[in-house]
Amino acid sequence: MTNYFPFGLFIWLLIYIFKENKPTTPLVKTDSNQNSIEPESKKQVQYISNGRLLNDTLFFYYYDMLRLTHIKHVNEQTIVKYAYNRYALINKIDYDVNWPIAKRDVKAAKAYVLERWNYMTNLN
Repeated sequence: MTNYFPFGLFIWLLIYIFKENKPTTPLVKTDSNQNSIEPESKKQVQYISNGRLLNDTLFFYYYDMLRLTHIKHVNEQTIVKYAYNRYALINKIDYDVNWPIAKRDVKAAKAYVLERWNYMTNLN
């Protein structure tokens, strides 16, 4: 019986060497008049909530707003309870993160987190 291991190792080594030499940046033409090819610029997603540009995703922003990050088990009653606690701070400033809290922000956070919770629990 012949041993195919050296042959397989040789083929794997050839594929590995040829993959190493390929350029990894995508190439896009900049203009039809120019023949030069430039790498594509990286696009960033901007998250905006009620006119405020966010540094993080909506999910983490709203979880932080409702102070749900330290809770291990989140359910519908917990989300409503913490949203109600945030309603108590309406028209004040949350000095921990320097957020001016408005009613529309708390409503948006509550609706988004409840919708996300319903989606995740109904996946099965």
